[in-house]
Amino acid sequence: MSKISFRKALYSFFVVFTAVSFACNPIILAADLPNPNDVTWVDGSGTINVNPATNTVDITANTMSPTINWGGSGLTVPTGETLNYNQLVNDSVFTTIGSNGIPFRFDGTINSFVNGSIGGYLWFINPAGIYMGSTSSINAAGILASTLNMATAGNPSGLAWSFMRATDANGNPLANGYVINKGKIQVNDSGYAALIGGAVGNEGIIRAPLGKAILASGEKMTVQLDNAGILSVVVDTPVTTKVYD
Repeated sequence: MSKISFRKALYSFFVVFTAVSFACNPIILAADLPNPNDVTWVDGSGTINVNPATNTVDITANTMSPTINWGGSGLTVPTGETLNYNQLVNDSVFTTIGSNGIPFRFDGTINSFVNGSIGGYLWFINPAGIYMGSTSSINAAGILASTLNMATAGNPSGLAWSFMRATDANGNPLANGYVINKGKIQVNDSGYAALIGGAVGNEGIIRAPLGKAILASGEKMTVQLDNAGILSVVVDTPVTTKVYD
């Protein structure tokens, strides 16, 4: 199985790689652990448990394909910390949204489990940006990280979704966010790893054996799953304004 590592690449176009492997009561927290007090359940329900002794936060879904909004001080997973998503079934998609203008910052480990094994899908949506540092490790059946907002609210329960550039309360477009991966993303066989947004960069390793790794830049996109669970992305509107130097 081959390994392809993209180093210091900034994508302003759409690239698809198929069948490849790329190298109530507030909770008292240990310093730097993700703060579950900042979480609002948008769709579905679940529980959040903090274990300071192991530097671990466990989010356990009680429903299929839940959606949470991580507000407050934002979602950060520092080096040495672990954030686990525990899902009901392999087809479940757990969506985490950031809407407070603070980028997601991942330097530790994020896992999605089903019955103790890596499974289930993780979607991260934050128009302010998503940064995965060199020490980060994300493991799931499939992963989507987007700085484009989903056009419809709620969890991704259909087979096609429209993503577009975020706007403010007056309908004015916000600055184009970026998705940067400098760490390691590992998805299960035939899974997908999709990084989409105003700008996408990969200096790390993405492993998607027998699946797809998708890096796409644009201001509006259509994301679709076929009946076999294969993900595809179409850029409907390319980037029209500068993202960053």
